[in-house]
Order: sequence, then C-alpha cells, then structure tokens
Amino acid sequence: MNIPKWIMKPVSIIPKGSYCSGMTYRCPYHTHKAGRDEQEDGYCEYLEVGDYERNRDENVRYINREGNSNTAYEIGLPFSLLWDGCKECGVNDDWEDYAEGDAELIR
Repeated sequence: MNIPKWIMKPVSIIPKGSYCSGMTYRCPYHTHKAGRDEQEDGYCEYLEVGDYERNRDENVRYINREGNSNTAYEIGLPFSLLWDGCKECGVNDDWEDYAEGDAELIR
C-alpha cells in the first residue's frame, strides 16, 4: 500500500486558525521558496506543494462565461494563497467553530 507522506506528519504542531502564521505563532510547515515571484513563493511542507505548482495544476481551472478553461498561471491570477499565509491544509482551521450566524458574516 502506498501511503501519502503527509499522513505520516504530525498535525498537532499545526497552529489553530485560518492562517499559517500570526502575531504569536508560525506553522513549522509553512515556508517561502527563494527565486519564485512574490505571489508564487509560498510552500507547505505538510502538503508538499506550493503556489507555483498549484497555480499551474491542470486539474484546478477557472471557467469564464464564454466557457474557456484556464489555469491560474494562464490567466495571471493566483488561486493558491500560501504566499499570503492562508492555510490550504484545512488542519485546525477552526471553521467548524463559527456559529451559524457568524458564517453569514464571512461569506
């Protein structure tokens, strides 16, 4: 059986919240790759993927009104927000802690 590497990594060290870092914490898996453009330099060691790879992923596409399908790279917009410190792993992101009324406010 081929087990993904991320399953073997401890999640207990991933801080709570929807960001990889804040005033008092930093996720040890969140890094920035040297040599990448500013909005493509984020990298998650936990997921083993970065903005650069995600923005070129053929399986993640934007479809416009005319039905044209493009990757983030092709249209020049970042789909991945690791560069900005937004969590993409979903671990300890606390979304389930929002009350129903609060969820309306953040949409």
